[in-house]
Amino acid sequence: MPGIRVVVFAVLLHLFAAATLLVARSEPHSATIAFDADPDGAVVVPVFVDHSGPFRFLVDTGSTGSAISGTVAAGLGLRPVAKAELVSASGRVMLPVVRLGRTAVGTAEREGLLASLVRSEDLDQLTTGVQGVLGQDFLSGFDYTLDYGRRQLTWGVDPVSANRGTRLALTPSRGRVVVELPQGDGGVVRLVPDSGSAVLVVFEGDATHAIQIQRLSGHASLSGMAGKRIAQRAMVRVLRVGDAVLRNEPAVVVASAGPGVHDADGLLPLHRFARVSFLSREQRLVVVGW
Repeated sequence: MPGIRVVVFAVLLHLFAAATLLVARSEPHSATIAFDADPDGAVVVPVFVDHSGPFRFLVDTGSTGSAISGTVAAGLGLRPVAKAELVSASGRVMLPVVRLGRTAVGTAEREGLLASLVRSEDLDQLTTGVQGVLGQDFLSGFDYTLDYGRRQLTWGVDPVSANRGTRLALTPSRGRVVVELPQGDGGVVRLVPDSGSAVLVVFEGDATHAIQIQRLSGHASLSGMAGKRIAQRAMVRVLRVGDAVLRNEPAVVVASAGPGVHDADGLLPLHRFARVSFLSREQRLVVVGW
């Protein structure tokens, strides 16, 4: 599920403002990469493809696969090798797929990554000027930390960070990972830890009964590479994330997009925490609050 942007409107009233970002300056082979972030929490890092770049890619922990703009792919001489269906909270769409060569973000590298070919204007729905997306097909093989306070992505395990904060079990599910969050009344909410989501997203269903949701007037536009959908504005009074508690959290409620689309109850926006560590080998998520 590629990252989504949420724009709330009464009469096209934006909930968050877009921002033009500069490419982060980092050493090409560093284990710590400076990232840019927009007001919605989108994480953008410099990526090299076959030693060309850097290109601006969104780090999207909620996406099963990666993507690249048609403009960049054409410049690299990449041609489609297949087609695949892209499914997200914003809809479904069939897209061409290209095979990338060596894809590198600092010291983290992948060979032969398959990436959906996406129009630049559709990528702009995620954040301004982004040229691609790094999904779980790239990220899942690494341990890493997203430090929102310092705006740094660090590859590998930091023993200090790994032993602080709330530790949550990660469960693989359809190419992504899900955390199960017990709530105070005995209910459980299953959320995808999503660095690409601007706000808490709740899919219509059992989750709306497991947490305290106040539905608000007005609607939101849920935007992604698969299109746009209308969602209802809401407020989650209390959401327990392990030992951490989020209160009066802005949210949107999304109607079901059909069978097989949602394998979780919603999306947990990671920028709501100061630091998040994915310990892929241990299948653990560590979150540290602000």
